[in-house]
Amino acid sequence: HPATETPKPWLPGALCVEKPQAFPPLDGEDVVVVRSDGEVQVLPGVRWAAPIPGLMQDQIARQLEAMGAAPSVAQTVQAYQQPLRLTSELRAFELRDAGSTFSAHAAITVTLSCSRDGHVLATSKPIEVTASPVPTQSSAATQALRESAALLARQIGFWLRKVDASGCAM
Repeated sequence: HPATETPKPWLPGALCVEKPQAFPPLDGEDVVVVRSDGEVQVLPGVRWAAPIPGLMQDQIARQLEAMGAAPSVAQTVQAYQQPLRLTSELRAFELRDAGSTFSAHAAITVTLSCSRDGHVLATSKPIEVTASPVPTQSSAATQALRESAALLARQIGFWLRKVDASGCAM
């Protein structure tokens, strides 16, 4: 029945999504706020359930799996068992203070490489998403960041769709 067929994955092999690299304060559980003068603060009384890189790794892997990017998508340290590796660097995951409102900003660069020999197939320019205006209440602000993470993961999928990974022999 054609309507229930799974779309053909655009990556030729299984993909391992590694935990993004991040530098403080993006490597922890704090909700980061960047004031207009550049000062970095923490949203008081609110924390993520786990460190941001792990949450992003899970979001990216789930999104790529939902999009049908690869025959299988894993999040494991045993990347050598997966022919393709997606590594990334989290550049921003923050609220920017705009006075009476916030904007949610997230940015990441990703690299697709061949596990067999470490050959880099492609590296993205920074992929960025911004949502504004966002109310300054912590629940609205964290929801805007969660939505930004989901959008960022979807953008990574769109970027991966354009990458030619056929050079990585399975």
